[in-house]
Amino acid sequence: MEIKFNPFLNSLNFGAKSKEVRKADDIMRAATAEFPMMSYTRADSFYSSCKNQLSENHRRASMINQYLRSNIRAMRRSVKAETSSAGMARMLDMTADAPIIYTLDALKRKKIGNCSEAAEAALASLYANCYYNSRLAAPCYVVSVIDKETGRTLTGATSEIDHVFVVSDMGKNKERNIIIDPWFGFADYKTKANERYLGLVSALEKEDTIIRAESKLLDKLRKKGIDYDRKNYIFKEKIFIDEKQDKEDKTLKKLASCKIREKYPNLMLYNRRKTMYGEEK
Repeated sequence: MEIKFNPFLNSLNFGAKSKEVRKADDIMRAATAEFPMMSYTRADSFYSSCKNQLSENHRRASMINQYLRSNIRAMRRSVKAETSSAGMARMLDMTADAPIIYTLDALKRKKIGNCSEAAEAALASLYANCYYNSRLAAPCYVVSVIDKETGRTLTGATSEIDHVFVVSDMGKNKERNIIIDPWFGFADYKTKANERYLGLVSALEKEDTIIRAESKLLDKLRKKGIDYDRKNYIFKEKIFIDEKQDKEDKTLKKLASCKIREKYPNLMLYNRRKTMYGEEK
């Protein structure tokens, strides 16, 4: 499912933010300022409001959209080829940049990208500030079927949301519980994910997920010889944060952070260097 850009999703309730969330927000803004980018999904959202679909403006907008789409895909293929070569170089004990460096360099040159590129820029900004317990993540829409009488979850269904952001523990050495989403321009706790991301799921997608969850329940009940009565069950929706596999170990992240600070010093906002004993300087 492809999502559209929503400029109104960002909350301006700054006063309630904790110190860690404010830091995450600052780091995200530094990445956004350092790597401005044009996107075809944002262009789609902007020009979809054009009343006359046959107008010259709409035709030009469609051409811009196609140009951005093809160039972003070409940039991704180029970065993938470069990172594959870098991976081979590291295996042969040769010096090579971490994969994220190639993405940053491409973004700086091309100034194009979608939510995944914006997330990688934010991830690099976190590395530059020594927040290594950070990784890419994506939201999933989950519908759980709960038995009203027992309160037990019997089954459910999941739909992936086509979106990427970053999760981090912001140096607390705990669960990665803070979301940094440069695409929608906010940093907040995971507990706020439901109210943030449920609005991204279309009515059609919600209906399809509920139908799949209900179909699974029917199969279960049929095998047990139990009649189905919908009023005996609760269909509960929520957002699940699916963290992506960490592609880089901590050593490589530290090497990458040094190169990021060297090439993009504007990303370093907090001098969080650690000694060999773990204390912060």
